[in-house]
Amino acid sequence: MPDRVADELAIRGLTAHFNHMVDQLRGADCAAAFTENGVLEAGPRHEGRAAIAAFFDAQAHGEPIDIGFGMTGHLFSTVHATTDNVITIEGDTATQTSYILVFRQVPRELARDGLYVITNRWHDRLVRTDAGWLFEHRTMHVLQTNANPDATAQDLRLPTHP
Repeated sequence: MPDRVADELAIRGLTAHFNHMVDQLRGADCAAAFTENGVLEAGPRHEGRAAIAAFFDAQAHGEPIDIGFGMTGHLFSTVHATTDNVITIEGDTATQTSYILVFRQVPRELARDGLYVITNRWHDRLVRTDAGWLFEHRTMHVLQTNANPDATAQDLRLPTHP
């Protein structure tokens, strides 16, 4: 019989590990948090481990990104902090909704004090595998940011939870 507390801790651990790998732009390690055909929707849709790894590897080479509100530069000097995880486990599948606070250092001409602050809500579907819990689908919704002061709330909305 599965241990629900251990499962929840494993899912929280996977989420924290993913954040650390994103902050270090380790594409293969980010992708390893997903099933082979997993989907990451953080602005554009990235399907499969190879596409997810390529998304983060491109940033490691300094390519700018668009996560739903315009080009924001690469993710260098970024810290992600996840809060308020709500996890529902049903057998070998789970869902997680959480908030994430993102602090990204950028050139001062892009943001006052050279810092973007972004709040997101994540909706995740996870599956238990032989390797442990993995993301099957992660969808990010940008809630607030100072990265684009001209954006309206409508501009920042991404697709609803799948």
